[in-house]
Amino acid sequence: MDEQQKLMLRLLQEVLVKAQQSSWLPYIRTLPSTFPTLPLWYTEEEKEFLKGTSVDTLLQGAHIANVKDLQAMQSCCEQLDIFTSPPSLEQLRWAASVVASRAFDSSAAGVILAPFADALNHSSAAPHTRMRDCGEQLLFHAERDISAGEEIFNCYGMQGNTQWLLNGGFRDSSRPCDDLLVTPADVVSSALAHMRFCKDETDSADDEEDYLFARLSLLQDFGIGSGSFCISPTDILPDELATMLLVICMTDAEFAKYHQQRAGGADPVIDLGGTEGEELTEALLANLYGCLLRSSHCIHMMRSGVCLYQYVYKNIEKQH
Repeated sequence: MDEQQKLMLRLLQEVLVKAQQSSWLPYIRTLPSTFPTLPLWYTEEEKEFLKGTSVDTLLQGAHIANVKDLQAMQSCCEQLDIFTSPPSLEQLRWAASVVASRAFDSSAAGVILAPFADALNHSSAAPHTRMRDCGEQLLFHAERDISAGEEIFNCYGMQGNTQWLLNGGFRDSSRPCDDLLVTPADVVSSALAHMRFCKDETDSADDEEDYLFARLSLLQDFGIGSGSFCISPTDILPDELATMLLVICMTDAEFAKYHQQRAGGADPVIDLGGTEGEELTEALLANLYGCLLRSSHCIHMMRSGVCLYQYVYKNIEKQH
C-alpha cells in the first residue's frame, strides 16, 4: 500500500469511524462530496469525449482510483480493525479524489492533507505564492503584491494539462502546450512502418518477427516500454522513448553490443547527450529520425481523428 492509499484510509477513518468526534471535522466539512470535473466521476457519455486522448490512456491504466486497486484496498480493510465494515467502492473513490486533487508532498510526513493550503487555486502564469516544503512546516511566502479582495493563487507545479485534468479536474489555459502521451504500441508501429519502408524486399515476415521479439523482450526486462512516454515542452524526446526506437532499429551487431554492455551493469537507457549518444552511427541516427517522423505523423492523424469525432458527436447531440 503506497502513501496515497494510506492517506485515503486515514481520511476515511476520520469520516466513517470517528465521524462527529473527529478533531478534523471542521476541515472535513469543507471537502466536496462529489468531484464532477474529475474524469473519475464523468458519466459514460462524458468519457466518450476523452477517447483517444492522453487522459483516456491514463484512466485505462494505473491511477489512484483504478478499480482493481480500490477493490484490493477494500479487501485489505476487511483485515484491518480500524473500520466496523469495509468502505464501499464509492467511498474509496471519494477519498481517492480528495487525495488526488488536494494532497501535498512533505519530506517529513509523506503525502499529507493541509487545511487552508489546499484552498488556494492554481496559476502557473501569475501565482502569488508557491508551497515550500520545510520539513515540519509547509511555508507560503507572497511573491508579489496582493490587493485587498484579490484571490490568492498558488502554483502547484509545472505539470501539463493531462495531469491537471486527471487529478485536479481543471485546465491551465496559460500553458501554450500540453503534455502528450505516446504509447509503446505507437512507438513500435512507427518503427515498423519506417523499417518496412527501408527494408530489403527479400526479408521475410518471420525474420522481422524474430528480430522484433528479441529487442522488445530485452527492453521489457529493463522496464522500458512498460508504460506510456510523456512528451512535454521541456522534454520533447524522452530518453526512454529514444532508447526504445534505437534498440528496435539496431543492426544485429549493434544490438549484441548493447545487450553485452547492459549485462555488465550499464544503464539500459541511452543518453543521447552522453558519450554513448555521441558514438551512435549516422545510419542508426538516421533511422531514429525516420521513426520520429513516422511517429509525429501518426500522432497528428490520431489527434485529428479525435477532433473530428468530437465535432461530429457534438453535432449529433445538437440534433437530438
